[in-house]
Amino acid sequence: MATRKLSDQIVEDLLSDIGSSVLAEGSPLPSEMSLCASYKVNRGVVREALSSLNAKGFIKTAQGLKTTVAHSYEWNVLDGVWLKVNSGVRYYDSLQETRELLEPELAYIAAKNATEEDIAELQRLLTLQQNCSGDAQAHAKLDIEWHLALARATHNP
Repeated sequence: MATRKLSDQIVEDLLSDIGSSVLAEGSPLPSEMSLCASYKVNRGVVREALSSLNAKGFIKTAQGLKTTVAHSYEWNVLDGVWLKVNSGVRYYDSLQETRELLEPELAYIAAKNATEEDIAELQRLLTLQQNCSGDAQAHAKLDIEWHLALARATHNP
């Protein structure tokens, strides 16, 4: 059985609070020290969770300022964890099933229509993504860029 990272629990709990408006748009999150005390973890674990939430657009962080909940138009509402905690497991499973059906077809169309430049761009983004382990924000941004490049490679209008 796989062990679950402590930061993942913090992410799920905060996403649940954001989804239920316990933490409303623009409101400050509990401080790092408060989260450390609540979860009995060190700051590294809390920072990993906050970095993940920031990368997905759910919170805004800035050095010297309080971390706040981002505006909903910035949220990655197709994020798997968001959907799992806020839409029920049944909905999440259904959406994941749909995604698993669509992504291979998208890849197939892209493979048929992609130019050498498209393929080079996909490879470049994949390499960058593989080399940014430990940086959740960079990884999430590159994942989105890669999927957008894949969609562009279909050359569908």
